[in-house]
Amino acid sequence: MDSGNLLNLKQAINKNVKAMMPLNEQKVEFERNLNGYLSQLIHNDKSSEEFQKNQFRDFLKSTNIDEYINTSGRIDLAIYNGVSTDSSVGVIVEYKSLTNMSEMMKEEDLNVKSFRELVAYYLRERLIDNNLEVKRGIITNGLSFFVIDSKELEKHFIKNKRLVENFKKFENKQLSGSTTDFLYNEVIAPEIDRALKSGIKIAHFDLRDLMVKGTSEISKNKITQLYRFFSRENLLNDEIFTDANKLNKGFYDELLYIMGLQESKTSGNKYISRLPESKREPASLVENTIEQLDILGTDKSNQFDEAMQLTVVWVNRILFLKLLESSLVSFNESDEYDFLNYNKCHSFNDLNDLFFAVMAKKYDERIERLKEAFPHVPYMNSSLFEPSGLESSKNGVSINSLREADIKVYSKTKLKDKNGKRLSGKLSILDYLFKFLDVYDFT
Repeated sequence: MDSGNLLNLKQAINKNVKAMMPLNEQKVEFERNLNGYLSQLIHNDKSSEEFQKNQFRDFLKSTNIDEYINTSGRIDLAIYNGVSTDSSVGVIVEYKSLTNMSEMMKEEDLNVKSFRELVAYYLRERLIDNNLEVKRGIITNGLSFFVIDSKELEKHFIKNKRLVENFKKFENKQLSGSTTDFLYNEVIAPEIDRALKSGIKIAHFDLRDLMVKGTSEISKNKITQLYRFFSRENLLNDEIFTDANKLNKGFYDELLYIMGLQESKTSGNKYISRLPESKREPASLVENTIEQLDILGTDKSNQFDEAMQLTVVWVNRILFLKLLESSLVSFNESDEYDFLNYNKCHSFNDLNDLFFAVMAKKYDERIERLKEAFPHVPYMNSSLFEPSGLESSKNGVSINSLREADIKVYSKTKLKDKNGKRLSGKLSILDYLFKFLDVYDFT
């Protein structure tokens, strides 16, 4: 296997986990814990393997992993599938100290003792302990990480009849050697060579490559990926959502509230509907739009449907802009590239300009005022930024028709005041929308 075929950090993260949006406060806490761990590890780089392993275990416990983390038999470190040793092993971690370079996997030398040990532990879990719940194996020295999914371990080792037969014979002392070195070097090493030639998928990343140059701190644009990798949802394949609404229920519910909508159940089916009259906020996007449609004389029986369609189009555009903004800030590692906030987009007129006079126009075609206001926003040749039928028709409503007004903050909002308490009171509808989006990570 060519080291150039190794997977990267992004590919070591489960597909569903890539959609997980941590809150900013969760990212800040994770970043603090990760940088603290790295500072200690690098400071104690000559200390014993046991000392360094315990530092890594403490870091894992500082993330959102509540499960039991400890040794298991000969396994250096195991993340269990529950809170006690009565649970099965979920992740096998083969840990090597930073000074033990000969046994640690390297891109240019994969078939080394640490890999052979991991395969032996996996075989024992599966064949001796009948554990069907191992999710992955990790080989690490705390900085460099090699990650192998259980599907790959099954495919290349458990389904290898020769290896399984020889391993069982070794366990029953039916081979010519009975030492662990014999198992690693004579039984497992040749099968690793075959697996590498067969293209076993192994992900690799090194935290040193993700650090800000000259420091032991991780670059901010890598924090979200690492947060996702070290999450229990990724490491233990925990369920994240069974439908789109569970992706982040707090985000979903508050966004619906800002739109003026709610989710309800009827006969076991979910529906999106208008908020009850007693809970309606006139400044919410739907109610604001209904008001404009009423002024235009739109048939009352059609007002809610039209308002909802328009609101969905606008919110889709705004979410796209937020994704774009996050990508620009992350790629350039500078907050100068943010543009979707109340300082730069202070009114519905400004938002309308962003839709149709910035995103829909090549830079040279934009008026000077907008070139100066949004210098880093690229042109997007997309139908998303073309006026919809309901916007362009004779009695249509565009977003700049909406009334500027304040809205009561959602009772379960994720926004915090300066004292760290849940925000209450009222905010301008646009200010609220942008502040709400800023709480979540769209990188």
